[in-house]
Amino acid sequence: MNMDAFIRYLRRRQIDAIKWDRCVENAANGLIYACSEYLDAMAGNWNGLVVGDYEAVIPLPWRSKWGLTYYYHPPFIQQLGLFGQAAPALHEALMGRERQAEADRLLPAPALYKEIVNLVFSRIRYGDLLLNFGNEEIARQIGARPCNNLVLDLSDGYASLAEGYKKDLVNNLRKAEKHDLHYLPDNHVLDAVDLYEQYYGQRMPSLSKSDYRQFAALCEKLQQKNRVMVRKVVDDGGALLSIALFLKDERRIYNMMNTTTEAGRVVSANHFLLDQLLREFAGAPLLLDLEGSDLPGVKHFYLNFGAREQPYFKYSRTPLALRLWRKLR
Repeated sequence: MNMDAFIRYLRRRQIDAIKWDRCVENAANGLIYACSEYLDAMAGNWNGLVVGDYEAVIPLPWRSKWGLTYYYHPPFIQQLGLFGQAAPALHEALMGRERQAEADRLLPAPALYKEIVNLVFSRIRYGDLLLNFGNEEIARQIGARPCNNLVLDLSDGYASLAEGYKKDLVNNLRKAEKHDLHYLPDNHVLDAVDLYEQYYGQRMPSLSKSDYRQFAALCEKLQQKNRVMVRKVVDDGGALLSIALFLKDERRIYNMMNTTTEAGRVVSANHFLLDQLLREFAGAPLLLDLEGSDLPGVKHFYLNFGAREQPYFKYSRTPLALRLWRKLR
């Protein structure tokens, strides 16, 4: 069988978005970032690797600078990588279902993964390749480094979730109870994005104003599909203390932007907000994806809720010119 015909490297205009999105949505490791609408909005330029008839896909965002084309990490996209079942699909095509065991022996998954990675970098030689939490074997094969991400399974009831709360969190929730805090839904995506940029924009110089505007525009589209939630905490007078923007699909709630005012910090408003979110969705077959973090303080905050680590991976193949440009940005 012609491997090049079965594993295809396609430009965006060659990709069947319906089949692509179906693959991502049906994959056990499917994530909202890999849907074509999300990639079109936040990556701009992206290619894709397609295995078979979209049994598996890999999104490959790219950009050019100084005549150099390279893969990169788009804003507000944490994980990409391989989605779907590449090895079983190829085995079936090569050998047929009745000879699956022989196919496993002749073409083990590691060999296929190396073939895929070689094809990825045969078209564009340099850049960063993001791999999702389900790509541990690929990461091991190519020496990708793990990055922190924390998730919390919401399928248990609230009482069970609360049993996992650490003492520090319990104390902060008791502090919040002493104040008249109110947890409310909100439809104002732009308010959540603007406040996040106002408070944290200077800490993340890699994000431009254009990145925030693009993300806000995407969220307004996703909001029409019930893929975006905004939750806020206000005091008894209606003053905003904390606000969070979440994305949502069939598997996860994604904690994309979480902002607390100075007054909110005093009354532990963010602790209260996340606790109320857990009350709202406890028992649902969802993971709360807390989106990190490599920052020790943020990681400690989320671990207090009983979250567990679910790392993703990053592989870099970066020439000197690209490293210098990044330092000069």
